Amino acid sequence: MGIPIAPIDPIYGPGCARWLEDEDTPKYIYVYFWEIIACPDEVNVPPNFHTFKLTQVDGSPCAWQYRGDDYPWDIDLSYAIDGKAWLDLWDKDAHTFFEDYPFWPLHEHHVFTNQIAVCPDGHGAAGGNALIFWKEAAVKLLADMSLPTDSQILMEFFVTADHKPVYKFCLPEYSMNVKFLISP
Repeated sequence: MGIPIAPIDPIYGPGCARWLEDEDTPKYIYVYFWEIIACPDEVNVPPNFHTFKLTQVDGSPCAWQYRGDDYPWDIDLSYAIDGKAWLDLWDKDAHTFFEDYPFWPLHEHHVFTNQIAVCPDGHGAAGGNALIFWKEAAVKLLADMSLPTDSQILMEFFVTADHKPVYKFCLPEYSMNVKFLISP
């Protein structure tokens, strides 16, 4: 149904010196993938339309990762010494499905574009996009719209065809669904 969200989200972790100026470093960053195309011989289906929760790495405040137990995926997002960010997605067979390395800093709703354009050896997919968020915008929406926060709120996330993020909130106790299109 969605990711549970509470008014106290997002949760912040140890500060990353390279994070956005005057902003706290999120402990969790979510990444959403879409339009990734599997290579012809690949057995794993790319995780399109799926959101993963990356956790800040202990002792490395500028790195987040997901190590899949329920899914065959590993994901890393980190700051590299050359001033770039790195986002990598690969399967348990070490086939790379997604990689991008834009310049740091990254803002919430940053769209990554897969740098794998064709299917060379060792790669499981090509093309596609990813978007990151850490629920700061979602919590602000809840507060700005005065949505009831006294019961469980579930959040779903997706993007439009032109790469704009959409937050959908479901408040089961009130039988209410609300969608918000985020425009930069």
